[in-house]
Amino acid sequence: MKTARRKRPVDIQTSIRQILQEDWNPSGFEDLMPEDVQAYYILPILRILAGSRSEQELVAFLHRTGSGFGGVAPESDHSNHLRPIAKKLLKLKFE
Repeated sequence: MKTARRKRPVDIQTSIRQILQEDWNPSGFEDLMPEDVQAYYILPILRILAGSRSEQELVAFLHRTGSGFGGVAPESDHSNHLRPIAKKLLKLKFE
């Protein structure tokens, strides 16, 4: 029986970057957020994944940081669209 391969920290950062690039567009513009801007969010996401592994905490982080781009107002509660992204991030395994 095969077990899920655990990823090294560099691999997990690449995986986080890929998920953000493919699925997270807080600016609301046609083009996704530039890769250098997304890189700023990798460490906080990594901390959540290494710590609480909370879907709600990931959703709150994505919502809070995304609201700064004008795509979603910070006081709005339209964060359900972020749950699939949080679930993808939570599927990542690392040592």
